[in-house]
Amino acid sequence: MTRIAIVALPFCHGSGVIGVMDFFAAANFCDRAANRSAPRFDCQIVTVDNEPVHSYSGIAIAPTVRWQDYPADVIIVGSAMEAVLGDRHIDTALSQSRPLHAWLQTAIDRGAIVASVCTGSFVLAEAGLLDQQVATTHWRAAPAFRRRYPTLRLESDQLLVDNGQIICAGGATSFVDLCLYLVERLGSPALAMACSKLLILDARRSEQTPYMSFYGSRAHQDEVIGDIQGWL
Repeated sequence: MTRIAIVALPFCHGSGVIGVMDFFAAANFCDRAANRSAPRFDCQIVTVDNEPVHSYSGIAIAPTVRWQDYPADVIIVGSAMEAVLGDRHIDTALSQSRPLHAWLQTAIDRGAIVASVCTGSFVLAEAGLLDQQVATTHWRAAPAFRRRYPTLRLESDQLLVDNGQIICAGGATSFVDLCLYLVERLGSPALAMACSKLLILDARRSEQTPYMSFYGSRAHQDEVIGDIQGWL
């Protein structure tokens, strides 16, 4: 059985936590339908202080196990904060996840997979896990990520980046793409397809580009171009 820990952080994207739980429950259901006797995945929620957290929509999310007692094979760090609120907000939010850094590194050392969704990539970067790796994050958070970690390689147009043990997924709902990918990798392509059909999902997406808003640069002194940009 593959043990999966979902890290729910304060002010997280609630459906990105519960949705992962539901997805792997669906994968176990599809397995049973294929006459597999034992569940393939055991999915649990953990929080930094082993107490409930509130999502940004105000819903309380309670841990199902203590992270100190759960030897996870896969750790998924959900969204960590709203990065566009400013660097001071990022400092405060990331300081709350600091107690998990050693746990994440220990998991990597024993061969576990560590993945992030949306701004969960900031937590991995803060823990030093993205050195010599390729990362992605939500496209709106990319400027803040580059300011904070200028030496890291970020490909913000990508929806999913797999470095082997370290996987990063882009925006908040890309947990669906991550789950599909993990079910295929840890289970089988047939199981991933069964989940896709059961949950009525398209095939896994690859890029964030179609979802990006365009922000033209206005940091210049050309008044004519500025007038044209405003008109556009």
